[in-house]
Amino acid sequence: MEGTFIQAKTLIQASPEKVWSVLSQPANIADFHPLIKSAKMLKSDQRQCDLLPMGQMTERITDWEEGKSYVTEVIDGKMLPPHEFMKGKI
Repeated sequence: MEGTFIQAKTLIQASPEKVWSVLSQPANIADFHPLIKSAKMLKSDQRQCDLLPMGQMTERITDWEEGKSYVTEVIDGKMLPPHEFMKGKI
């Protein structure tokens, strides 16, 4: 697969259950993501994030693996980096 890939890892000193209890609330991403000012759910599978220092993106949440991870795909936005496609895994 071609493209630019950015990966970040963080070691969290907590049980997987406690970590998932935070990560499984997509509207609360601003509580732990340093580049997101605020977020809200638009639909059960869509989140809108206001970014720091400016900008906004709408993401579709896909590939939900309960207790483990989920994937987001940017489907719309304002003042975003000039990429054709952005996808992230939490």
